[in-house]
Amino acid sequence: MSIVKDDHNATLRQWHEELQEQRGARASLRRSVTVNDVCLSEGFRSLLMQTHTLWKIEGQEWRFTALALTAAVAAHIKSIDERQKFAAQLNN
Repeated sequence: MSIVKDDHNATLRQWHEELQEQRGARASLRRSVTVNDVCLSEGFRSLLMQTHTLWKIEGQEWRFTALALTAAVAAHIKSIDERQKFAAQLNN
């Protein structure tokens, strides 16, 4: 079961591609130590602006934190290769 719809998936992929070009935004996420650091980072703010319908759901505030954690981890992945397992891509 996935909570991410196809259009959200496309948005997340596009954000990740843009993040690779925005070195400062990517660095701010990579340097984040706490969830608060992530939430205050430039890279996360750009993701928030593109994904309102994914995280802004009444009664499901946990989605905001989940998106922050996703952004922090995604900043450590240079390119998405669906042939590799997620953990293997963290080393790239």
